[in-house]
Amino acid sequence: MNKKLLPLLLLSVFLSSCIKKDIPTTTEVVLKDDIGEQIKVKLPAKRILSMAPSTTEILFALGADSNIAAVTDFCDYPPEAKQKPKIGGYFDPNYEVMSSLKPDLAVLTVDAKDKPSYIGVKNLGVSIYVALPKNIEGACKNIIDLGKLSMHEEKAKLITDKMLKQKDSLVQLNKGKEKINALIVIGSFPLMTANKNSFMTDVIDLSGLENIYKDEPIDYPTISYEDVTMKDPDVIIIPADTTDEKLMNKNLNELRTKLSTLKAVKNNNIFFVDANVLFRPGPRILDGAFLIRQKLLTLRK
Repeated sequence: MNKKLLPLLLLSVFLSSCIKKDIPTTTEVVLKDDIGEQIKVKLPAKRILSMAPSTTEILFALGADSNIAAVTDFCDYPPEAKQKPKIGGYFDPNYEVMSSLKPDLAVLTVDAKDKPSYIGVKNLGVSIYVALPKNIEGACKNIIDLGKLSMHEEKAKLITDKMLKQKDSLVQLNKGKEKINALIVIGSFPLMTANKNSFMTDVIDLSGLENIYKDEPIDYPTISYEDVTMKDPDVIIIPADTTDEKLMNKNLNELRTKLSTLKAVKNNNIFFVDANVLFRPGPRILDGAFLIRQKLLTLRK
């Protein structure tokens, strides 16, 4: 061997060994979730239990569907989500099935650590990330965090940039316009609504409406027909399965019978909006605000 080349060869071997030592065998990310818990997860999370339709939709939008080990029985968007293994419902997941899938992360939507599903998943030894946003910015944070956990950060940034531009557009459209009082019905039997701590109120505000129950102390209060009559909203918004005409008519007849004196009922300002959009704080959430704005055009003329 050429003696002049020997020092260069030794230097190359030395530098290569240094580089290899500096590269970690695993990468971890530390995040704080929506109930304030700090989690540490090895990247990427390859076997995720997505325990809500909203988080399933987010993961598919990120292009991280191959990272999903299983979903709930209610995860139906996009249609491909229905092909994923099922773990049961929100409140009654099958822990035996979950354990057999050897997950490395579970994404939940509970509001506290003492909830049965949180405790049950924790007992499996699985890392938990809680996604429970209260507004559009919170929904964007969830998308960014799931992008980090699945190593699809660039796509997460594109999605959230689009959402924030949509929000800015809605803010501009609402400038100088008086908001219209509205009742948001999230449950009919009994009658239930949401206060300002729900991301739905953020969507309602951006659509040009004023949630008449935003200042209630309970996040999702049960309300009486008498109290709604006293508040007399101009509009009633009902998130619904818009393909189920029978159920929509049932809800409509109930409201017309029990709230017949309301301005909203008299003027036929009861609007059904796709629940899969309004109830799921994911990439489509602001589409709900634009849908409502379209329905309000006739009121503003």
